[in-house]
Amino acid sequence: MSKPLDSVKVLDLTQAWAGPIGSMLLADFGAEIIKVEPPETGDHVRAWTPPGCRGESPHFLAANRNKKSLTLNLKTREGKEIFLQLARETDVIMENFRPGVMKKFGLHYEAIQPINPRVIYCSISGFGQTGPSRNDAAYDLIVQGMGGAMSVTGEEGGKPLKPGIAQGDIMGALGGTIAILAALMGRAKTGQGCYIDVSMLDIQVMAMGHQIVNYLISGNIARPLGTSHPILTPYETFSTKTFSINIAANTPGHWADLCHILGLPELIDDAKFKNVEVRIQHRRELIPLLEQALQSKPGEEWIALLKEKGIPCGPINDVSMVVKEPQVLHRDMIIEVENRKMGRVRIPGMPLRVCGMTGKDPVAPPPLLGEHNEEILCGRLGYSKEELKKFQEKGII
Repeated sequence: MSKPLDSVKVLDLTQAWAGPIGSMLLADFGAEIIKVEPPETGDHVRAWTPPGCRGESPHFLAANRNKKSLTLNLKTREGKEIFLQLARETDVIMENFRPGVMKKFGLHYEAIQPINPRVIYCSISGFGQTGPSRNDAAYDLIVQGMGGAMSVTGEEGGKPLKPGIAQGDIMGALGGTIAILAALMGRAKTGQGCYIDVSMLDIQVMAMGHQIVNYLISGNIARPLGTSHPILTPYETFSTKTFSINIAANTPGHWADLCHILGLPELIDDAKFKNVEVRIQHRRELIPLLEQALQSKPGEEWIALLKEKGIPCGPINDVSMVVKEPQVLHRDMIIEVENRKMGRVRIPGMPLRVCGMTGKDPVAPPPLLGEHNEEILCGRLGYSKEELKKFQEKGII
C-alpha cells in the first residue's frame, strides 16, 4: 500500500528520544529513514539496558522501528564524504547535537544547502540555536524544570516532580516532525528546502499555555495540585472501595449527573458548588464529600454508572494493565516485531493512521547497529565489499 511519504528520504542523526520518536513517525508514514550512528557505540541509548531486558534497550526498541542503521564516523574525512554523497540525494536531515557540533563536522546546513538546495535540515536542541543558553547541555529533566512543567507537577504542597514520561523529549521530537511536514508542503510550492530550529524549551513554554496566561493576566502563580486542575473541578483522581479512578465532570450537565449518581443531589444548586468558579473556591470542602460517597462502591461499578451518563472517567492503569487494555488492543497499539537477539518482542504500535493506514501494516523491527551498512554503501553508493572491509578496519564504519 502506498503511504504519504513513500518517496521521502531522511538522514537521521538524532539519538535518545528528542528526535528518534519524530523520525519513527516519518518512517511510519512511509519515509525511508537512514539512522546514522557512531561506529561501535551507536545511538547512546542502545546501552541503556535495565535488569531483566536481556541486554536490550527498551528506549531504543520503542523509538526506532522502520529504520535502517548505517554506522559512520563523521570525524573522519571518508565518513564526511560518504555523508555528503547521501546528503546530495536526501530530502530531510535531522540532528539533535548541541548547536555548533555539525558545523565542526563541516556538515551544517550552510555546507549542505549548496549541494542540495531542496534539503530540509532540522536541528532539535534543548534551547535552540540562538540565545544565552544555546550551548548548555540539556536532557528532558533539565528542560522540564526550566520550562515550568515540574513547578506544576506533584502533590499540593509537595516538592516539584517530573512527569513519569519524557514529555519534554517527546514533544520536541513531535515539534520537529510537524515542522518537517510543513516544510515539505512549502517545498512542494517553491522547490526550495529550508532550515528548521526546534527548541525543546520553546515547546515546553507553549505547553504551559494557560498557566502562563493566567499568571500574565492575574499574577497567580500555578502550583502543584496533584491530579487536580487549577481552573476545573471535579477533575482529578478519587479513591473508591477497590481502586482509584479519574473523573472529569466539568459541564453543568455532567456536574448534575455526577451528583445524582453519588446520591448527593443537594450539591447541584448549593451556592458553594453550583458552577465551576465557586467550586474552585470551595474545592477543599467539595472533594471530601465526593470521595466519601465514592468509597461506598467498587471502582468498576462507578465507571459503569459514570459512562452510562457520558461523564468522562477511567481507571489508572499501570503498564501491565495498559498492554491489556481492550481499547489499546483493538487499536493495535501493541505490536510484535522480530528481533535477531530476542526473537519476537512487543513494542508500541503506530499511533497515527492516515490514507488507509492501519495498525496491522508491516513493520520493520528496530535495526541492529550497522545492520544496513552493506545495503546502503554497496547497493546505493556503489562501494565494493573490499572497500567496506577497509572502512571497518579504519573505524570509518
